[in-house]
Amino acid sequence: MKLSVFLIASTLCMIGMGYAKDIAQPLQPPFDVNTLLRSPDAESTNFICKSPPASVKDLTFDGFYKHGSGSSVVDKEAMRKYRTARKPIDKFARTIIKMSDRYLASAESNAAIAQCVFDWLYQWASGRAFLGEVSRQGGYVRKWALGTISLAYLKIRKAQSFDATKQKKIKKWIADWAEIVRDDYSTDIHKSSRNNNHAYWASWSVGLAGVALNNRSHFDWMVERQHIAMRQIEDDGTLPLEMKRRSKALHYHVYSTQVLVMIAALAARNGTNLFGIENGALHRLIKRTVSGLSNQSYFTEKTGKKQTWVGRVSGGKLAWMEAYNARFPTSEIKRWIEKYRPMKNRRIGGNATLLYGVR
Repeated sequence: MKLSVFLIASTLCMIGMGYAKDIAQPLQPPFDVNTLLRSPDAESTNFICKSPPASVKDLTFDGFYKHGSGSSVVDKEAMRKYRTARKPIDKFARTIIKMSDRYLASAESNAAIAQCVFDWLYQWASGRAFLGEVSRQGGYVRKWALGTISLAYLKIRKAQSFDATKQKKIKKWIADWAEIVRDDYSTDIHKSSRNNNHAYWASWSVGLAGVALNNRSHFDWMVERQHIAMRQIEDDGTLPLEMKRRSKALHYHVYSTQVLVMIAALAARNGTNLFGIENGALHRLIKRTVSGLSNQSYFTEKTGKKQTWVGRVSGGKLAWMEAYNARFPTSEIKRWIEKYRPMKNRRIGGNATLLYGVR
């Protein structure tokens, strides 16, 4: 009798603390895996699982902007060195995202593809990848990669009965990684990087890790940070810290819009509406950014600098439009989608047309 009373009391306590909600309603990824499986968009035959590159633990490379340029002028030689140092990381992230897309899009759900993604994740988890020494730029790469790896895991995690011990190691790796990124972006909050696009991407990555781990604290931290970001958006739809990037202001508005839309999409999948908060700030940002794609004059006049890009305008930079257009279709955004489909960006999950596009 005493045991029964204790169990009832414990259950009521858990409900009061919100744990029962986590158990009853686990956090969901920004896309619905069940509706994506076995869609006839790609072939799964002749799949060969190759060996992953050696895991990279330390991230001590330098950045690529010229000193004193306000992070607006690229140093070509520094960029070359940066890309060379990142090659194994890029290969790992690019490959597992492509494989996880291939798994979802295969005409017959191919367990071998999911197992390969799992094995690659396990190899890098075993090497404690990304969790060693980092430079300033290395810290940026670490937080970007967390989101990519979490997305790959979310796409294949229920594919089959994976080895429980290995799966535990992968989740422990993601958990330790998420704690580091969250702590990093919860300190030195006076820095621009703790309030600009870097902070947005950190929020996205920690939120995705929260979904992978069903850690509502991480998810709530992402939501809290999104509120802060929305309060930054001016009446004209611009982000002050990104306007300071001068000739790269439009570039970084596009880059910021990408992740802020995806955070709102992830929150919406979990019953939290962030699209309309702060008097529709996100919609203002989107309107200003999209108009800048066709006519850069507003950004040029405000910054006094001709606008330039890191790389070029592409479907990768605009992949967020698939998720936004699925909820708020507009002719202007649809025009860009039709131009660049399929739109792909590994930091938001890979093939955004497959994951978020209206079918």
